[in-house]
Amino acid sequence: MTFLHFLNCAALTYGPAFLLYKCSKLQEQKATSIVFYSALAYAVTQLAKLVIAATILPSSSSSDTSSFSIIHEFFRIILNYGDIMGVAYVLNEVKASPDTKLLSVGLGWGAAEAFFLNIAPLWIGARGMEFEWKSVQSAIEANITYLLYFGFVLAVFLFKRKVNINAEEQLKQQYQSQQNIATIALFCYCALPSLLSFLRFTLQATEWIVLAIYLAASVG
Repeated sequence: MTFLHFLNCAALTYGPAFLLYKCSKLQEQKATSIVFYSALAYAVTQLAKLVIAATILPSSSSSDTSSFSIIHEFFRIILNYGDIMGVAYVLNEVKASPDTKLLSVGLGWGAAEAFFLNIAPLWIGARGMEFEWKSVQSAIEANITYLLYFGFVLAVFLFKRKVNINAEEQLKQQYQSQQNIATIALFCYCALPSLLSFLRFTLQATEWIVLAIYLAASVG
């Protein structure tokens, strides 16, 4: 029964990404390499962030993850800008149509996070002797994260897109408006983990409420 629960949670966590990959025909467009390249870029980016955080943050702030620290969250917001740099680098390096590029990078980035952050807790938690909602909530959070990263990659793409200097003034204004919206969206992305930590540790919100707010922010 516990192993079956693990399989159900694993399917809920990774199944949607696999179905999206198959149904969107990314495999037919030879975008598999882009997905894996994005996943590798995610791993390198997170490793760099961990090294920087361990170097800069005070030891008490970096080791305590069960409380809300303003200093810790401030540096966390700054470090999250590393994700922007990582995604921007991948978008510059890969060669594909804009739609394929955005979907592949978002899928690879989200799948990598789901694997690195969820596989161990799922294996340990979902195979416990008693049923816990924590594993189901973790799987749901992973699916919300996919939505978040698709929007995040699009925001990075719009932010870095350059308009031809010979383009019409109306087109320039449209691009500028999109870049302004993308700038706000990227700041919200960087601050979102700190908001969720504030809800969990300071307001003591339930995990279902946190997931609802996380979903609303990701879709918005």
